[in-house]
Amino acid sequence: MKKYFVIMLAALGLIIAAPAAAQNKQMAKALKKELAQRKKAIKNNKQELFGTSRSIDVALLSHFEALDNGGDDVQEIVGYARGKSKNLLAAAAQNSVASRYAAQASAQIKGQLKQTLEGNAENVDEEVDKFSAIYLTKVESEIKGQIKPSYSLISTGADGVYELESYYIVNQTKATNARKAAFDAARKETGITIPDEKAQVIINQTVVVEQQ
Repeated sequence: MKKYFVIMLAALGLIIAAPAAAQNKQMAKALKKELAQRKKAIKNNKQELFGTSRSIDVALLSHFEALDNGGDDVQEIVGYARGKSKNLLAAAAQNSVASRYAAQASAQIKGQLKQTLEGNAENVDEEVDKFSAIYLTKVESEIKGQIKPSYSLISTGADGVYELESYYIVNQTKATNARKAAFDAARKETGITIPDEKAQVIINQTVVVEQQ
């Protein structure tokens, strides 16, 4: 009976492992295809890896792995910059990501902020605009400390100006903390009273930045 039980457990293990192995094989095949497509696009765009001694394969695979491991808690945002000095491009690309993220975060809070302030403020639209503007500036500052490029690609335009694409992976949990710090700072600067429970709902809205 014991021998039969062991055989059954082994058979069950094979049954469970078979779909997992097939799924892993399918995933590996899809990853290989995505890697080939991304490398082809990089070659066609005459781009080169920037700011690292790693190979393009390692950089891309590390990026894909970070996206897969992060799941729903991460999002990819691409930063762009153009200029004659390579040394200034990385900071400019980071600024573009932070600016777009902050603009989206600020735009998202306006509706709920207006609903919260109606009946509690004389010039609701003015108060909302004032709060949103401060919030945008604070988010942009806070999010810069939470993001770093996963990999960057550089090319030279027809006009001889360098063009940089930097791929960032934004962690949603860290981004939420950045928005909370920005929201608290905006409340303090404006003196606007917003209940903590309502503030938490507004802050916790996921910010998704559309790719350019």
